[in-house]
Amino acid sequence: FQDWSDDLGAIVFSLAPGAVVEEPLVRATREFVAFFTRLIERERVHPSGNLLSALVHSDAGELSTLELVGACTLLLFGGHETTTNRIDHALGILLERPDLAEQLRAHPESWDTAINEFMRVVGPARTMARKVAVAHSRGGCELAPGDTVFLSIAAANHDEAVFAAPGEIDLARDPNPHLGFGWGPHFCLGANLARLEARIALQTLLERFPALHAAAPLAPLGGGTMGFARRLLPARLSA
Repeated sequence: FQDWSDDLGAIVFSLAPGAVVEEPLVRATREFVAFFTRLIERERVHPSGNLLSALVHSDAGELSTLELVGACTLLLFGGHETTTNRIDHALGILLERPDLAEQLRAHPESWDTAINEFMRVVGPARTMARKVAVAHSRGGCELAPGDTVFLSIAAANHDEAVFAAPGEIDLARDPNPHLGFGWGPHFCLGANLARLEARIALQTLLERFPALHAAAPLAPLGGGTMGFARRLLPARLSA
């Protein structure tokens, strides 16, 4: 899944699609479509009751195989790519800041607010692309219907008018009206599951490996216009 996610993400989140290398994208697309087509056909004949089964047998009406594969693409990025990135980024902070890890070990009741704070500081999405619906002026710029704009979630989550000391990581920050999961009609449907996944993964790591620490200097948090990224996190798990 990670290879498909990396290759397909090169076009899904690209700001310059013409510069994308075609061969790995074509390979990933063929493999992805073939894999999920087999699963879809299996669910048509032998429903298992899982999420894909619910989509295949939706009361809203039958979807074509291609439409269902498209839905699986959304699930890949919404349920896998953002999840792994969110956990990676939070773990990176804990490896860089052992004091925060010790704080969570000493005060496990802080996990709920901590997960929201990690989402505010290093959530996987940096911006959201949207289309202008109504002509208007904003920040000295004239925006026309159909224009593409990039809404900076990262900037909003560090707005001094909303967050006290936004540059500091406060694991007990409450309330925390961050926009890491979007907002309004675009609010992430899997937000509660995402919080639970991150809490279970990170809390289990800290509890199972009390001597968890970075095994080498960590690369700085990078990424592109759309999101943050930091793949390699060398860590020593044993005592």
